[in-house]
Amino acid sequence: MKYFLFIAIIFSIPIHLKAQKLTFKPADDYKKVYRTDTVIIEADSAFIVSSVRASYINEKLDQLDEIQKLYEQLSSHKDQLLGEVKQARKVLTKVIKNIENDSASLSNNLIKTIAELDTVLSTLKDNNQELKANNQQLTSKINDLEYLIAELKKETKKLWWGALEDKIISFAAGVGVGALIIILL
Repeated sequence: MKYFLFIAIIFSIPIHLKAQKLTFKPADDYKKVYRTDTVIIEADSAFIVSSVRASYINEKLDQLDEIQKLYEQLSSHKDQLLGEVKQARKVLTKVIKNIENDSASLSNNLIKTIAELDTVLSTLKDNNQELKANNQQLTSKINDLEYLIAELKKETKKLWWGALEDKIISFAAGVGVGALIIILL
């Protein structure tokens, strides 16, 4: 019996020597730990995520950054279109003033204005087509993002249940070892 206890102590010493005792404080954002480390959580809560899951989440965050860039591009195109609409309004205002002020020069100015309007209209059509394509891309990215959010929720639930299972298994193992020690003593 004494030999068994002595052997158990000898085999448990390397595990205790390898393990580090780390503290997760409220000021910490993240902390990298390894299999044999002991973590004391002083914060009100903490999540434990594997390296694989963390890289998966980082990949999805990169995709989210791409969507943000696309949104900024769309906003820029919208601002450009608004500027062109204002320009078209100015041209139309100019046409109205020319009609009221000078009917003789109306013919020449009207031709120039129509040419400008044709140019603006052509540009607006091109921009409208580009905006439609960008809207389709954004809709696709939004759908991808909604799918990503659903997947992340599933992963969070899996992590929570996995941690709960580990706690139950650790408790059962502790009770089993305690019962074995009591029986052996």
